[in-house]
Amino acid sequence: MCAATMSGMMNIGNANAGDAFYRYKMPRLVAKVEGRGNGIKTAIPNMAEIAKALDRPPGYVTKYFGCELGAQTTMNDETSTYIVNGAHEREVLPDLLEKFINKYVQCYQCGNPETVFMTNRKTKNLFLNCKACGHKSDLDMAHKLITYILKNPVDTMSIEKKDKKDKKDKKEKKEKKEKKEKKEKKSKSRDDADASNGNGAENTDDEGSRDDDDDDDDGVVWATDTSTEAIAERMASLSAQSATLVVDVAAEEAAKIERKKAREEAEAKAKAEEEAAAAAEAAAAAAAAAKAAESSDEDGLSAEDVAKYAKSHTPAQTAEMMTTVAELSAAEAAQTIFEALVGDFEEAGPVLAQVKEHIKYFKSCVQGAQAQKVLLKCIESRCGLGESKGAKEAVLAIKKLYEDSVLAEEVILLWHTKLCKNLAVKKAVQPLIDWLQESESDDEDDE
Repeated sequence: MCAATMSGMMNIGNANAGDAFYRYKMPRLVAKVEGRGNGIKTAIPNMAEIAKALDRPPGYVTKYFGCELGAQTTMNDETSTYIVNGAHEREVLPDLLEKFINKYVQCYQCGNPETVFMTNRKTKNLFLNCKACGHKSDLDMAHKLITYILKNPVDTMSIEKKDKKDKKDKKEKKEKKEKKEKKEKKSKSRDDADASNGNGAENTDDEGSRDDDDDDDDGVVWATDTSTEAIAERMASLSAQSATLVVDVAAEEAAKIERKKAREEAEAKAKAEEEAAAAAEAAAAAAAAAKAAESSDEDGLSAEDVAKYAKSHTPAQTAEMMTTVAELSAAEAAQTIFEALVGDFEEAGPVLAQVKEHIKYFKSCVQGAQAQKVLLKCIESRCGLGESKGAKEAVLAIKKLYEDSVLAEEVILLWHTKLCKNLAVKKAVQPLIDWLQESESDDEDDE
């Protein structure tokens, strides 16, 4: 019997392989070739774990392997047995798993693996519904796996309950383990303390018995000389030792004070140099900002001025120039930075690309709930011009700004409920709103 094993976790989808902070992960596929001759087969012992990470039944993945390889499959959920007949090379099954993820797990538009199977009411065709962006990805109904899926539909509720039970069991096991370790540590500390006390008592007894033996062997009676001369001599010796000790302590204290003084002076000097450099940089930025403000129109700072200024300055300096030098409010700053970096509202364009490119500027310049509302209205006005295409741009742009903490969840929900007037944009953003509300509900359940 030969085996090809791969352990550890990996990101879902090869396109995300290099992202160390990608949240969606799954176990690496483990394949074992068993048997010989006509009875040779390839078992996948961790198929259940892989399928759980993909939120798909193990039978779907195994059946897809069989369809693509033209081989029979054996599946048993109770014993977690998933087998594909025949001996298959190390790279074959992982490649097929990647194809399955691309076709039946990831959203065709945003690539998010949080999708569910749904049936079109009119055509009865299957499609993937993305929980993140709401895109509906049509599936190839001619594939043999679709027939299997229709005969074996997903029971979402049972999977969800099972996941919650697993989380609860893991939490209880973790708490029991921590209590056990704490108890063992406390018991060990008590034993060490008892052992230490016992050794001390034994040493005392040994020394006492040793002294008794010496007294018995020598037959000498020890006494202290209490004469006036002896007392005076002992006092003089003690005074000399005390004086030496006091001098040593005073010298050490003086050395400590000198070292502390030198360290404080060095820190103060370094701090002064940093403050001077920061002041010089701030003065240069302020001068450039003042120049930009002076060259602007009489009505105020224009988006063109801000765009030119942002090309040669950091996001923080750009935000400082708008709010401090030009004295724009938070709402005015949000609208100005959008017009400067994305463009005005004359025609719809690639809003998402501009948002991704200038995300750091939006982080610095959009501050507060009012500014976020203005930014959402700008996106609505801009993307509403492009009808369906522009509306999709709005969904992806808002999702990107939410993921990068520019827009808060409660502000997005408030805008969609009360402020959004463009029906096309409002309808397109609805799946994102549902996803946010569902995530909020899941967090409350976990708490």
